[in-house]
Parts: sequence; structure tokens; C-alpha cells
Amino acid sequence: MTAADFSFAVRPATRDDADIIAAHRMQLFAGEAAAPADAALEPASERAVVHLLDTGRAGAWVAESASGEPVGSAVLLYVDRLPSRENASAVEGYLAQLHVVEGWRWRGVGMALLQAALADGRTRALGRVRLHSTGAALGFYARCGFTPRNNDLELML
Repeated sequence: MTAADFSFAVRPATRDDADIIAAHRMQLFAGEAAAPADAALEPASERAVVHLLDTGRAGAWVAESASGEPVGSAVLLYVDRLPSRENASAVEGYLAQLHVVEGWRWRGVGMALLQAALADGRTRALGRVRLHSTGAALGFYARCGFTPRNNDLELML
């Protein structure tokens, strides 16, 4: 295959792309989880993407090959927060998803999707962008300037 065979473009996603984003989310979970994801997760993810885009609470992007095949997607949530010393903005971003399909990795797709999300975050004056990385992607995010925050805690309810 030549470099031309791997040309792609990133575009903003619409509610009509929710099925693509949900399918990519399932692929992401399949690569990380010890057990398969619940079958209800994909339609729930699709509904959530539609809701978030319709209400303006997230931005999303799809990377497509020259032939129109979806080869990656990203979702950036806009999260209201109280201002802090580290982030005076009352809103920050949470990169809820960045996925590139197998065979398209290491070809700039992930970087292009991340750059689109970060450009959107800068335009919206988000104070920062957070994410939860897969183990395989830690190096990618470190190269992009993300740093670990070891004092975050969570409790599943």
C-alpha cells in the first residue's frame, strides 16, 4: 500500500455519526476489557452521543479515508466546573473517546483527531482537557503534552 492509500480527512461529527462513534467505542472497549462489553452499551452510547451533540455539551469528530470509510473518531465533553487556582475557567474538557481503527494506527489519524478536539477546546476557552488513557496510548498522550494527575480519586456508585 502507498501513502495515498492511507489519506484521510477529519470532519466535525453530526448526530448522524452517532452510530459510527458508538461502534468505535465498542472496538475501544473490546481491545481493553477482559470480558466483552454489555450488548446494551452500544445503543446507549449512540443515544448519549446524539444527546450530547444536540445539547451542545460535546464536540465530536470523525476521520474518514479517501473512500469515505470511517477510520477514527473523537468525543470531547464540555464539563462545567468551579474555578480553581489551576483553572480559572468555569469549564474544562474531558476527552471521552479517541479511537483509530486497526490498520490505520500510526498514520497520523489519532494526532489529527486530537488536534481537532484541542483546537475546539482552545476556541471555547476550556481551561484544560483531561482524559483517561488506555495503557497502550499513554506514550501517545505524553508526547502530546498530557501529564499524569495522581491525586484523582473515584468511587463507583
